[in-house]
Amino acid sequence: MNYNEAMGYLQEVSCYGGKLGLESIQELLKRLNHPEDELKFVHVAGTNGKGSTSAYLASILVEAGYTVGRYISPVVVTYEECIQVVRKDQLVPKGYIKKEQIAKHLTKIKEVCDEMVEEGLTSPTAFEIETVMAFLEFIEQKVDIVILEVGLGGRLDATNVIKNVLVSVMTSISMDHMQFLGNTLGEITREKAGIIKPGVPVVSYDQQEEAKKVIKERCKETGSRLYMLHKKDVSIKTMTINGTTFLLNQEQEEPYYIPLLGEHQVYNASVAMAAANVLVEKGFIIDDENIRLGLANTKWFGRFSVIDHNPYVIVDGAHNIDAADMLCKAVEQYFGTKKGIFVIGVFQDKEYEEIIKRTAKYAKTMITVMTNSERALSSEKLGQVAKQYCDHVIDAKTIENGMQIAKQIATKEDYILCFGSLSFLADITEQAVVNC
Repeated sequence: MNYNEAMGYLQEVSCYGGKLGLESIQELLKRLNHPEDELKFVHVAGTNGKGSTSAYLASILVEAGYTVGRYISPVVVTYEECIQVVRKDQLVPKGYIKKEQIAKHLTKIKEVCDEMVEEGLTSPTAFEIETVMAFLEFIEQKVDIVILEVGLGGRLDATNVIKNVLVSVMTSISMDHMQFLGNTLGEITREKAGIIKPGVPVVSYDQQEEAKKVIKERCKETGSRLYMLHKKDVSIKTMTINGTTFLLNQEQEEPYYIPLLGEHQVYNASVAMAAANVLVEKGFIIDDENIRLGLANTKWFGRFSVIDHNPYVIVDGAHNIDAADMLCKAVEQYFGTKKGIFVIGVFQDKEYEEIIKRTAKYAKTMITVMTNSERALSSEKLGQVAKQYCDHVIDAKTIENGMQIAKQIATKEDYILCFGSLSFLADITEQAVVNC
């Protein structure tokens, strides 16, 4: 298969749906001689912060001289972003998997999947196939370690077939994907904590008490040492639109610097640092200078990212309640009481009314758009909800029209905040540049 045929195959497979469980991907990996067993992993689960935390850790490891494989979801800019190999001389986007590699790996995987179907077995899902493709690519690229992000949940996620886990990371856990993971924070956390394996150390964000309790119970069951971040141990020194400095303890003299914005990013960075310390215990050579440079050089698009100035244009992937709360806090931190022009597009399976309710008080104008996805909520319906909480709402229909309107009504003193589903941030960015 060539690249277009390979992507067509993935699209075809995605139409089949799938069932919960790891049987299909385990069978696929068995027939491919278990490529995952040749790799070492940091396994990352959580509701928010997986990408940022993984980006910090990958950057630290690269500064220490290691070649790092990253498997992420969802992607923001391009499909190839989901599988990355980063090293000192090959940072993203240069490290994204090449199209010819996708075609090669999927040709091999398709042959095995076709055999399984012919034998009456269930076809692996598109995400399972992509996960296996990542393993094949990481082996070929001879990575030293893989930072593997969970797709959904944890216990039954396709990524949970791995064995050689050096550290399990739990980022911030909150209510999301309730139709799959459960209706309480405890139930959701139990699913996500399913990645914790016997004897494997766990590093966790400072969770809400219900989530913290479940993680501690799981660690006790598996005999896993738990490193729980405590926000009180982190001291923020400066916070501006250009970045943040912080200390991890009062005895420290020189603060760490991170370019990613928002108070929550300080805690994501602290979790990544704790994971790096666990890797040192496992034999990796990482010093404080590697950590400092790694944090300072971290790039992660779509997390309160400034993409333009005069006026400021900011994009953020706030697509659930917890992320919306973090977004509101960031707005207060950087813009105080100044109200902005908001461009919003969300999926229909998200708690969009709660997201609107929490963010509307910071907006003088809300512009609703429909994202380019089958899961998208119509801009009209989103606008109807927004009108309950904001006096000035514009239904722009399309992303292009929404950005044109925002640019037309904004003065240099205003700021434009675009948020919602991660999948439309690339389109927002393109339109922001086009309409400068």
